[in-house]
Amino acid sequence: MVRSVPQNTPPARVTAGFLFRCRLGGRGAKQEKITLGDYPTYSLAEARSWRDDRKILAGRGLSPMALRRGDPIPEDAAPAAKELAQAFINAWCLKTTRLPTKSA
Repeated sequence: MVRSVPQNTPPARVTAGFLFRCRLGGRGAKQEKITLGDYPTYSLAEARSWRDDRKILAGRGLSPMALRRGDPIPEDAAPAAKELAQAFINAWCLKTTRLPTKSA
């Protein structure tokens, strides 16, 4: 099949985004989807580091999405998990959170 493209059409821009999906609480739990951003903004090495940090948090029962949203670290979490969560917030959540824009 041959497709003809009009001469004045600009080429489509394709971007690659980084997405992490996880389930806390097993197969019956709701799936969380969290995005880091697009490829040119973050390198592949940064995205892999971000993914690894989120995997560790999810493995310890902490929701990376809740931490990014600004929810407090649960009080019943182990001290080591609290330290990991605080490091994650400082390294990624504060770096990737979009600040609200002022509307005039």
